[in-house]
Amino acid sequence: MLSHGHFYHGTVRNSIIVFGKLFNSIYIKRDNPDGSANQLVKVPITYGPKEKWLVRTEMDPELNRPVEIVLPRMTFEITDFQYDTTRKLHSLNKLVVEDPLTNTKRREQFVPVPYNLSVQLYVLSKTQEDALQIVEQILPFFTPHYNVTVNLDPDMGYSYDVPTVLNSVSLTDDYDGQFETKRTVIYTLTFTMKTQMFGPIQNTSVITQVKSNIQNEVIDPNTGQTDVKTVREYTATVNPVTTPVGTTPIPYTEEWDFKF
Repeated sequence: MLSHGHFYHGTVRNSIIVFGKLFNSIYIKRDNPDGSANQLVKVPITYGPKEKWLVRTEMDPELNRPVEIVLPRMTFEITDFQYDTTRKLHSLNKLVVEDPLTNTKRREQFVPVPYNLSVQLYVLSKTQEDALQIVEQILPFFTPHYNVTVNLDPDMGYSYDVPTVLNSVSLTDDYDGQFETKRTVIYTLTFTMKTQMFGPIQNTSVITQVKSNIQNEVIDPNTGQTDVKTVREYTATVNPVTTPVGTTPIPYTEEWDFKF
């Protein structure tokens, strides 16, 4: 049934890359006992479930460096896809752009389908102080959404606003465990990215020449009757001009040839 051939626009991949870049410039500051700044540490962020990082902090797989330097860090993962009916457009509407390879072709694509990506961001730390420094650098920017303009479909060149909504924040702190158990503070931030899904692209031809016959009605001044036997023929030749994506469109030129 879905005989459209292979296509892949990397929409989810582009969306999740943008999500990770939102949090890739967060630092924590470590102070000396006298209150002077000791060091500024950039918090690393990676894609993956938090469970593997918890195992990494509890077990030493014989690496050369101490396991404690792994924390603090952030990790995130996609947890769900949901269709968004509130942003649905008419299914028969199309997006059309000029083909950059030739001025006699154009690219067509049906309007994108709105989907919501559920993404969870985990903040892992050994101390509450480090975790709070990270969380407080995130929360003020989400009210409750943060909007980013993203080129989700590079083949068509259309950019879309992708709101990222902060839904909830939860905390897990195992400070009351066994003495031999290492403490891990985990903040879980749940987000929703309002992205789009795109279908296949079709290449269609551009009409460059049109011929038409038009009946020319002439009223006889003597009889007052209308004569429709006279035929006027004209030919319209259209010279399309390729417009690069992101530039101001240039009007096409027309050449008319009238024959009476």
